[in-house]
Amino acid sequence: LDEESKKLAKKISLFSFFGAVIGLLISWTLGYIFDSLNKKDDVETLIGYFVFSVAFLTQLKLANSQSKNRECFWAKSGGYLDSYINRLFFEKSLGQHLYQDNLLNESVIKKGDERIRNIQNGLLLGGIDVIFGVLLSYIALWFLHWLFGLIATLIIIIHVSWSFFLNQKTLATTVPLEKKWRFINRYRFERINQVEKV
Repeated sequence: LDEESKKLAKKISLFSFFGAVIGLLISWTLGYIFDSLNKKDDVETLIGYFVFSVAFLTQLKLANSQSKNRECFWAKSGGYLDSYINRLFFEKSLGQHLYQDNLLNESVIKKGDERIRNIQNGLLLGGIDVIFGVLLSYIALWFLHWLFGLIATLIIIIHVSWSFFLNQKTLATTVPLEKKWRFINRYRFERINQVEKV
């Protein structure tokens, strides 16, 4: 990432963090409103509605700013990524292109480019929001009661362990399929480029 993209990524992360904090505030405010309605305290109910409204509008504003920065990030990082890949590709000597054709070809470069973009999209479209949301909720559970925090920790450990196990199984199954898929794509691309000989 270039410097401008890094700055935009930091802004997006900050917006996500404050959005998660305000999300917790909204949840707490709803509980506060229901408690005040049960107590039939009109003043507390109005305060709850006011805090809820301000927090909700602030969250909408943060989401809007985050979307704008996300679009700018994709534009900047996408252009930088394209020029970086092209520079790395054309820096190689002719001998490397001839003898390492299985690594320096269109399908491998396209796959790497797509993976980088998928990681960026996954993080920016929901990854950062989910991480901050889960982390702040997890911390809040420990403040509510130690038993809630312990149960949440157990659930996280089970979930992460199961995810690692499934990831290993998926890799073991799909890597051979992916190699065949790359070979088919490369073969098709070569036939398209050399249509005169075909």
